[in-house]
Amino acid sequence: MKSRVLVGMSIVLLLATGCSETKSTNESKSDTTTVITEKTQEKEASSTTTVLQKASEAGQAMESGQVTIVTATEMKIDEQKQRSKVTTTTQFTRNPLLAKTESTMVSNEQEVKTTSYLDEENLYMQMTGSTQWQKVNLAEQNIDPKQLLSSYSSSDIFQTLQEVQDKITMTEKDDNYLFYFSGKGDEVMALVESILGNSGQNSLSEEEDSELNFKNFTYQLAVSKDDLLPVSFEDNLEYETKSGDTSIKTVQKQEGTFEKINQIEGIVLPEEVQDTPE
Repeated sequence: MKSRVLVGMSIVLLLATGCSETKSTNESKSDTTTVITEKTQEKEASSTTTVLQKASEAGQAMESGQVTIVTATEMKIDEQKQRSKVTTTTQFTRNPLLAKTESTMVSNEQEVKTTSYLDEENLYMQMTGSTQWQKVNLAEQNIDPKQLLSSYSSSDIFQTLQEVQDKITMTEKDDNYLFYFSGKGDEVMALVESILGNSGQNSLSEEEDSELNFKNFTYQLAVSKDDLLPVSFEDNLEYETKSGDTSIKTVQKQEGTFEKINQIEGIVLPEEVQDTPE
């Protein structure tokens, strides 16, 4: 400090002037950077909004397609663990409204295969090894087949993504747009419900007398840049349900792919299936 005092007032004034000019320049640069950042964020938000909107419209226009979903689940009930893997392939058409699903579930080293058909009024199911078909009236189960097919086309998911678009990150990779979302708690409920509907699972919110807590949820959806139709998705879900003294912790991973979009010419409902008694 003593050496600086001996330098003289002129040097001090010169340094003070220089610092003042530097500060002013830095503030100007800072203001410019802030404006550029805000404009960039606005542009990115606008781009995300536009792509989501067009992707939603493209999904709603899907007339047919094939969706394959692989779901791996690990459940811990108190101290016991259960693992299962379900693979479903669904082909669907909207006009006429018809879907066929082939499903394979592997749990506790046992494999169960199921074939099912869905039309405007009924769901028909047959287990492997059985010659009998089971028929379920959709109206009696409060199931809207059109809504279910909307979940296959992912238009429901796009609409939900639009509702939480401020928390969506959009990037680009190769020929696709990638949408990424992560969250926990009640904020992820709507999106999780859309995903479960897409995979044909029952709604988690329908569990009665139970406490549901979402620990973590991540979701990534790939959309083609060419036609804005869905290509694939992946999600990871961790949640816990409590009912009385029972605690169930679940970790689930899903991977889905979309194929043959608008290329399914027709699905035939076999006569023996149509003749299934109530």
